[in-house]
Amino acid sequence: MNKTAETCKAIIIVMLLVLQAFIVTANANALDSDFAGLSEAEIAFIKKLKLIRVPVVANQPPLSFVENKSKAGYLNDLFVLVAEKLGIKVQFVHGLSYVETLGALENKQVDLLNDYSSYGSNRDFVLQTRAVHVSPFVAVGKRFADKVSAISDLVGKRIVMVNGFQQTRTIQHRYPELTLVLVNSIDEAYQLLRSSEADIYIDNATHAGFILINTWFLTWP
Repeated sequence: MNKTAETCKAIIIVMLLVLQAFIVTANANALDSDFAGLSEAEIAFIKKLKLIRVPVVANQPPLSFVENKSKAGYLNDLFVLVAEKLGIKVQFVHGLSYVETLGALENKQVDLLNDYSSYGSNRDFVLQTRAVHVSPFVAVGKRFADKVSAISDLVGKRIVMVNGFQQTRTIQHRYPELTLVLVNSIDEAYQLLRSSEADIYIDNATHAGFILINTWFLTWP
């Protein structure tokens, strides 16, 4: 493992440890210091950090999105709280899609992703922590569409998926019999559902739930 990879791994491990400490002890008022639960080596590493570049995924509400030209969402808010607690300076990078953030990480244009799906991931340039948020994948379709309760129910359906997403790669590999319509963004996927140019979109439940609450024409199929 090269020095850059080791540095990135150290950053994400430390951030996970602090996230865990913050979440577990916040309600118990048990944080005696800003570095509760960290070793001396981890504390020393944090104090040497000058800047962490973190991309903001613009279209994954309520986890990560842009509102009034500013970052918003649960993952961004939590990351800001941790960074402030540790005294780490963060530069948020805007204008990247989820797929583009992976390329930016690989090309060392950013240092850490706080919105990343590890499902089925085998990217050799990624070092990841345990999940800080778990959300299953669900099938989303228009109201009054046929019910979907098994993979066999998807055969013959036009399934729109975002090119480059991990769930897209997984379904292409495991279920080659399914008919996929590939698009470049989540917005495009939901536009195809709305126009009836696709029947189903496979989304994570957290984002899909947000969309369903705010969009009248979709439902769990």
